[in-house]
Amino acid sequence: MPLCGGTGAARPADADVQAVCDAVRGALESKLNRKFDAFVALSVASQVVAGVNYFVKIHLGNEDYLHARIYKHFSDGPVVHGVQYPKTKDDPVVYFAQE
Repeated sequence: MPLCGGTGAARPADADVQAVCDAVRGALESKLNRKFDAFVALSVASQVVAGVNYFVKIHLGNEDYLHARIYKHFSDGPVVHGVQYPKTKDDPVVYFAQE
C-alpha cells in the first residue's frame, strides 16, 4: 500500500480488487450505456486518502478495456469517481483526476 496521498505503482489485481470492481460494475455499465461481455480486473494502482482510490484496468472482452477510478471509504462501499474509455491492453494504469 502506498504512503498516504501518493499513488503506488501498478500491480496485478487480486480477488479483493475484483470484488471492489464487481460492486461497481452496474454503475460503469450505466455510465457507458452498455453491458460488458467480460469484466476482469487486470491491474491496479492505489492511493490512500480518507479511504482508498483504486485506479483499475478492466478487461471487457476481446480487445476492449477501460480504466476506472473507484473510491472506497474505509467504512462504506465503493463508488465510481471516473472512467477512461476506450483503453488498450498496453495503456498503463496511472492516477487520473476525479470526474
